[in-house]
Amino acid sequence: MQSRPRAKLQPGPISLRSARGYWRIWILFGLLLSAGIVATALLFPEGVWLLSMPNQRPMVAPSPEKEERRTPTLSVHTAKASINQPLPLGIILNDSAGEETLVFSGFVEGTSFSAGTALSATRWSMPGRDLEKAFISAPENFVGIMQVTVTLYSSRQEIFETKEVRFEWNISHKGDKLPVQISPSQRLAR
Repeated sequence: MQSRPRAKLQPGPISLRSARGYWRIWILFGLLLSAGIVATALLFPEGVWLLSMPNQRPMVAPSPEKEERRTPTLSVHTAKASINQPLPLGIILNDSAGEETLVFSGFVEGTSFSAGTALSATRWSMPGRDLEKAFISAPENFVGIMQVTVTLYSSRQEIFETKEVRFEWNISHKGDKLPVQISPSQRLAR
């Protein structure tokens, strides 16, 4: 048997052997590019601006971790009502995170709130989120002033602020004078 001569590959622009080498380079290039993208994302979480206009700064929203949180504060106003009437608290919570608690102390025994929890006969606790809709009621027929201390606590029981607030109930003179009804027979003749 005679052996047939093998066909030789014609030299061309890219041989099979060199084509495999190019694929390896492309795969390596793709892996390096992917690793670079991941590294960039980890180093610059707010984003990388590849194309930016001259004289313009890119708009990047601040991340929540970098946002500065303000400390909640109380604004208090003297609240007045007539005897046996409920009274709005007259307290505003500014810059609230929604997790604060207020503790009121110094009430006259028998005072009640429309929200919160009684801690004792003269102390009351209330979540800050219930402050706007809460009312206070003095004991029946109470006339006078209650000077109350309000302490604002964080969710971790840290004291933010302590203030004094004044609640006042007075006798109303409006109800003392009833409108006079004159019957037709009592009218003066002209």
